[in-house]
Amino acid sequence: RDGGAPDGGEKSCTCEEEFPNIRHRRKCCLEILSGKIFLSKCTIFSEEHDGITVLGSAKALLVDTQVSMCGKHGVSALHGALVEAENCKISENKLSGFNAIGKGACVRCLDCEVYENRDGGINVVDGALCLSSGTRIIGNRGTGVRSLGKGSWVVPIDCKIIRNAWHGVSALEGGQAYVQRSLLLQNLGAGVNSFNQGRVKVICSRVQRNRLGVWAQNSSSICLQNTATGSGGEWEETTLTGGKICKGQLEDCNICNKRL
Repeated sequence: RDGGAPDGGEKSCTCEEEFPNIRHRRKCCLEILSGKIFLSKCTIFSEEHDGITVLGSAKALLVDTQVSMCGKHGVSALHGALVEAENCKISENKLSGFNAIGKGACVRCLDCEVYENRDGGINVVDGALCLSSGTRIIGNRGTGVRSLGKGSWVVPIDCKIIRNAWHGVSALEGGQAYVQRSLLLQNLGAGVNSFNQGRVKVICSRVQRNRLGVWAQNSSSICLQNTATGSGGEWEETTLTGGKICKGQLEDCNICNKRL
């Protein structure tokens, strides 16, 4: 609100007038164009768009915020933007929960819940990065965590990736994933998947009771160190389709010696 209306009352102003770096689009979608924004204890939805889109050099910090039932992605970081989310719930969006696209784009999520999104939990494309710690990625209709394209990275640490409708973690088309101290359980595709030069390292984790276990395809690689697979801690069945899988200590094979 801004005082000074002709009738002596208060004159209302739009979001764009008061905060020129924020564009408030139809159906409660926020687009952050520049600068920094802090959102705490908010509930955001959009019937047509992403819930929150952060562009360029802009930065967004989300705390105790819920983004759900959006027409596209829940939260997107595009082309150099940074999103940091702590204790947030990202759910029931028509595409992915978190989405990062383009070189320099980054999503960091700490102690979040990413569940029941229709096209996967976390989607990282074309050179973007996602760092997730203590996050629960559960019951999404696509892949739980996906890294697509050369230069893309996903790094789940202390995460629970459970009951997703396709793979738990997947690296595709040159994308890379580095999974540490995480649980990949009861996913309906592979617990860990790599395809077409995708590369995955899994360290000190559990990959158990997934439909396909560990699946490497088309000149891709998966490296497992101190990682249990199978329901009883034995090696679960692995699938090779033109890819490579190694198990044990990283220094034991040439694939693992190559720095991701």
